[in-house]
Amino acid sequence: MARKSKHFNKKILAMLIDKAKGERTTRAFAHDCGISYVQLHKLEIGAQENAPGIKLLTKLAENSENGVELEDFLFARSEEHTSEL
Repeated sequence: MARKSKHFNKKILAMLIDKAKGERTTRAFAHDCGISYVQLHKLEIGAQENAPGIKLLTKLAENSENGVELEDFLFARSEEHTSEL
């Protein structure tokens, strides 16, 4: 059985968030997603240590611009790519 990691690729997630928010501010994107600005900002700057949950990633994907999809966010969350960058 594979061990679940709390680590995730913060750089890829930050790039995806930047693309997903489009022309909106971080605060506006967080509002649209129904999450706190602080939570989104921590992800955006790589300050969150634990990988975000599926529920949060789904909210980001559902409110994203520029074609960022849930699968893109899941890629950043996967263990396989954590040590590549």
